[in-house]
Formats: sequence, C-alpha cells, structure tokens
Amino acid sequence: MEKDKGDKRKRKNTYCININNIHGKIFMVSLICVNCEKEFLVKNHRKNKAKFCSKKCISEYKSVEITCLNCNEKFRIGKSISDRTKFCDRKCREEYHNKRGKVIICKNCEEEKYVPFYRKNISKFCSIKCQKEFYDNSQKLICPVCKQKFVKEKWKITRSKIIYCSQECYFKRSPKIKVKCCGCKKELLIYQSRNRYYNKIYCSNKCRLKYGVIGKLTECNNFSKNYQKFIRSLRHSSLYYEWRKKCLKKDEFKCSLCFSDKKITVHHKNKTMYDFVKQYGFDKDKIIEDKDFFNIDNGMVLCRKCHFNTHKKGTKNERSRNRKN
Repeated sequence: MEKDKGDKRKRKNTYCININNIHGKIFMVSLICVNCEKEFLVKNHRKNKAKFCSKKCISEYKSVEITCLNCNEKFRIGKSISDRTKFCDRKCREEYHNKRGKVIICKNCEEEKYVPFYRKNISKFCSIKCQKEFYDNSQKLICPVCKQKFVKEKWKITRSKIIYCSQECYFKRSPKIKVKCCGCKKELLIYQSRNRYYNKIYCSNKCRLKYGVIGKLTECNNFSKNYQKFIRSLRHSSLYYEWRKKCLKKDEFKCSLCFSDKKITVHHKNKTMYDFVKQYGFDKDKIIEDKDFFNIDNGMVLCRKCHFNTHKKGTKNERSRNRKN
C-alpha cells in the first residue's frame, strides 16, 4: 500500500508539470487592456474580471494628473481625492500658505507678528497675555484705612467714590458716635452716616413702630401690630373696589397730574387713610359709615411716581412744622 501512495503523488506532480508546459496554448485567453489598448493573456477563469494588463495600467487609469499650485509641477493622484488635493507635498502647502499670511501689529505691546491667512482678519494681539492685559479693566488702588495696595475692576469703582480693600476696613472707616433713642432714650453706638440721613433714630424696630409715625396715628398713642392687616382689609373690600372704579371713570383712567395711563392708583385727596384711623381708631364700621371715605370728590387718580411725590411732600411739611415748634 505504501508503494501505491508514492506512485499517485508522482503522477500528480507530473500532470501539473505537463499542464504548465501546455498552458499558453489551451487554457489562456487573449483580452485588450482598457488603458493602453494592448493584447494580454489571462487564464480562462479570469476572463470576465481582468481588464488591465499590469499594475501600472491600473494606477494610471484610476489616477488623474494635477498641477501643484506652488511649484507648478504635474503629479498623479487618485480620482476620489482629486477634488481636495492641490499640492504635491506638505512643504509646497506650507510655502503657499505662508505667502498668503499677513504681518500684524499688536494692540497692546505694538510688536509685529506673522499670522496665517485664516486668521489675518481676526487676530489683533501677539499672544493671550497681551489680550488679557488689554481687556483687563482693573485698577490699582490704596485702601484709606489699612493703606495696602489692591486691585479692583472699573465697573466696581464707579459705584462708590471711596473704595476699601475688605469689609473689615469698610466698617472701620469712621468711629461710632453715642446717640440716645428717640423712643426709650437708651444710648446707642451709631456711624456718622446714619446720623446724617435719619432725623430720628430708634434702638429697635419695636421702638420705631411704637414711638414713630405709625404709633402716633391713634389718639391714645397705642400701636396695634395688626395695623397693616386692618388697612388691607379695608382696601380689599367690595365697597372700596366700587369706589375705586368710579374714581377711575371720572378721571378717564389717566393721572390727573402727568396724564399717563401706566401704573395708576387712587389717592384720597382731602382726607387720607391715616386721618380716618386717627378719628375712629381700628373700628371698621365707623370708617365705612363716614360719607367722606367713599366720596368720589375725595378721590383722585395718580400714577405711582406722582402718588409717591404727594406723600413725600406731606411728610416734609410735617417735619418743617415740628422743627419750628
């Protein structure tokens, strides 16, 4: 059996050799190249696929000749990349773009710097440091209390005339003064600025409400904590809304002073809300029964600014009378 196996192997090899010797005559097919139009031989099983005689013809057929924009030399490249490529090398590309660049003068340091073509209309500075220094609106200052140097932006400086480095220095800006409370007459420590702006000073919110303007509304000088709630209950009643509508129709929904249509309110002309509370105290029924409270002639339409100014004038006149007395 071993001899038969060896004989079969020898026969196969001899058969292949014989085929290779007779290959060109029987099993080859002649075709024409698509690129150079020359005849070439191909095996029978590749006659439907083969179109080119060599690899050179394949590369020539699938590539296109292009001229370089920089050196004006011709080079071949694939058809798929022919729309994108314009240079033969990277060196040619860099040289071409360097010619298109521009020299710019920095706005901050005024030094010249070369900029590529795609940034010639945008760039204004030579570096990021120069850009930060140019747009930085900070200013160097000296604290008037501790006399240390510090930096602050301009938009913070414009708000106040005197600027301090910290909150501690701000509280130490001026010594405190001893003052007596206008209500309970206790001694207080206050900054000078508070003494300038306020005519009357109170030690707490309770003293302000008790001995201030709101506490003196009633005849007996007793303050009720539900004062604001009482006024709201009057203003949100149905009778008050009807009186308000009639006053608005009377003045044609316009301010009687500046004739504006925006932010309109109704004001008690002769007798204010405070005057009714002084007479009757916190008795709602007596205030509603009064004829002047819901009288149309007592009401006038005002905008918010004019309404604020009328009350402001009234408080100033009361202060001047108190000072004279």
